[in-house]
Amino acid sequence: MVALALGASTAIGATIKVPSDAPTIQAGIDRAKPGDRVLVAPGTYAERIYIHTSGIQVQGAGANLSVINPSPASSGRARVVTFLNRGSPDSVLEGFTLTGGNDSRGAEIFTSYAAATIRKCTISKNLAQYGSGGGVYFYGRSSSPTITDCTISENRADFLAGGIMCASCSPTISNCTVSENTAAGNFLDGGGGIFCAGDAVITNCVITGNHTNDAGGGIMADSSSPTITNCTISNNSADTAGGGIWSFNALERFTISNCTITDNIAGSHAGGIDCEFSSPNITNCTIARNVSKSGAGGIHYWGASPTLTHCTLSENTTQERGGGVQCRDESAPTIRNCIRWGNSPDEVYSAPQWTGGAALSYCDVQGG
Repeated sequence: MVALALGASTAIGATIKVPSDAPTIQAGIDRAKPGDRVLVAPGTYAERIYIHTSGIQVQGAGANLSVINPSPASSGRARVVTFLNRGSPDSVLEGFTLTGGNDSRGAEIFTSYAAATIRKCTISKNLAQYGSGGGVYFYGRSSSPTITDCTISENRADFLAGGIMCASCSPTISNCTVSENTAAGNFLDGGGGIFCAGDAVITNCVITGNHTNDAGGGIMADSSSPTITNCTISNNSADTAGGGIWSFNALERFTISNCTITDNIAGSHAGGIDCEFSSPNITNCTIARNVSKSGAGGIHYWGASPTLTHCTLSENTTQERGGGVQCRDESAPTIRNCIRWGNSPDEVYSAPQWTGGAALSYCDVQGG
């Protein structure tokens, strides 16, 4: 079982038990060699841990049983977990609740050029004070970390990424719940749930109840090309744009498919999805009941020429124009085989002074 957890190429090593073999989690990590497992008993551990050896597994008794909280033993800032190795994804953290972190980058988990794997953890109630990545901060161009089967909730960042920060890396985020996180920055400091500045792959996730004082209540994609598949993005809010998703200058590989994007709110425009100089391929999605104040209840296109295929846009609303879709500044989206129904005050809007406009084909649009 250990060999499977660490990867086929990793030999079965020793098991170091905490606290019977080592008094603390860090002491167990310091003793571990590649292939070893640090097995942590139930309890609350007032530690900051540094995983500096490739190919080890640090395993708790389960997220509801093994808790790491540095706050009782820390004054001021204290990140909970830092991955320092630049090695393989065989470095695994599994089965913990991680809470009480406070740091400017990655209050809870920080990876620097490390291809770490984090699974079956609860990452909750952490603060990136005067910084970004309230829950998790992935960093490094050569890194491809993985986080799976985790709950990332009630974290806060004073700037970007209340939940997960993906900076110049290509993480895989799968089967996770990202909820009730907050990004509190005020100028291009969004991403209440997730901020992407790289080629993130986000699959089978629930992203709900997140908030930002700026843009991208659920997800913010900046000059990146995320792949978002089979996700529910709902009940997120942004004080400015993109209650569900906000993208700026996103690359052509940006795709959103088989997603449900509903009940998100934007204080300015784009309750559901905001595409600013971004042209994602959006396929087989339901975009419904999103709300904005100043245009584009469902989707807002600004200087964008994306493709929208086999999607349903319904019951999105705005106080101005473009209940379903608003196009501006030479936007020319291609919309095929879509249903647009019950959006208010109108289904599709392009202002006369804005060149471009949507090209619709084989669509069912209320009112013709």
